[in-house]
Amino acid sequence: MEIKIQKRDLLSILNKVSGILSPKPTLPVLNHILIEAGKDGLVVTGTDLELNIKINKEIAVLKEGKVLTPGRKLLEVVREFPEAEIGLYSEKENRLRISQGKIILNLVGLRVDDFPLTPKIKNPVQFKIAAGNLKKTITHTRPVVVFDENKPNLSGIFFTTEDGWLTTVTTDTRRLARHKTKTNLSTDIKFILPIKTADAIKGLWEEGVELDVNLGTNQIIFSGAGLVLTSQIIEGEFPDYNTVIPKEEDLSGATIPLPAFVSTLRRIKQVVSSGKNLVRLDVRKNNLKVSGETAGVGEGAEEVDISYQGEPVALNFNPDYLLEGVKNLEGEETFFFGLNHNPEKPSLIRSLKSADYLYLIMSMHL
Repeated sequence: MEIKIQKRDLLSILNKVSGILSPKPTLPVLNHILIEAGKDGLVVTGTDLELNIKINKEIAVLKEGKVLTPGRKLLEVVREFPEAEIGLYSEKENRLRISQGKIILNLVGLRVDDFPLTPKIKNPVQFKIAAGNLKKTITHTRPVVVFDENKPNLSGIFFTTEDGWLTTVTTDTRRLARHKTKTNLSTDIKFILPIKTADAIKGLWEEGVELDVNLGTNQIIFSGAGLVLTSQIIEGEFPDYNTVIPKEEDLSGATIPLPAFVSTLRRIKQVVSSGKNLVRLDVRKNNLKVSGETAGVGEGAEEVDISYQGEPVALNFNPDYLLEGVKNLEGEETFFFGLNHNPEKPSLIRSLKSADYLYLIMSMHL
């Protein structure tokens, strides 16, 4: 095998492929990447068995061949090269030479046959989605997920369809986030995407790339712009989230200025974060009072002018959960906060501009 490639292009490929490799893999081959040079150009593949990334790069190939080499180590080596063209050369499938001018480095790898085969999907459900929309829906729901070995069905992002909308949902039982994206899907889908896969997606494609998605029983494949991501999906049923979303007529709705709410929370959070980490919201006619205290640290209270005509209500919330709930509303002047007078049921946060994002949050007991 012999190719020449610009350092910036090689670094881009290696950063993406090596990003899924575990620093302490269960098998030595899982910290290696497969480099193939053929008639269609360069193909680089990495896997941790649950996740597989394959990148195709159209370049001139001087000599066809394959080599299996340590992925992270190759990335570290290439980073130290000057900005110029780099040569990759291999006569043996387990030995790679990296060269540039007077610089020559060699890495020892493993046999190509040791590398796991890329899984294939039989009779997949197929659809398309813009990479920007996929990353947006992941960004809106990802913060709620908390990995729990005892609840694998809650340790990922649930994807489903609702009347032509691609809907993603996550919950940790204390919070729930839902985001909707308009698609042309005519087939109903349901699957739970692992968090590692969701995190990988955010750094792989540019916003305008349209992705082809192939969904199987146990796996899903995203492909576009010369990059293919294959992932296992989480087994199990996601809870029926619609049953916990309260009707807005059962809530006391407040319109709250977003910048003032965020600033107030951040200030009061400073005196509660080292204690029980909860703030009290006292809501009365056109007024919101945010307060909190921690013994031996301090206390604070601040009032915000809001639009509210309902009955007075006082609830305690985790300030971090509140901040995460409104983070995806950045750029908006106000938001809707539906307060539940029953502390055993969730309150609701949503945008006043669109119906694509909804966030539920449970109040806390003292």
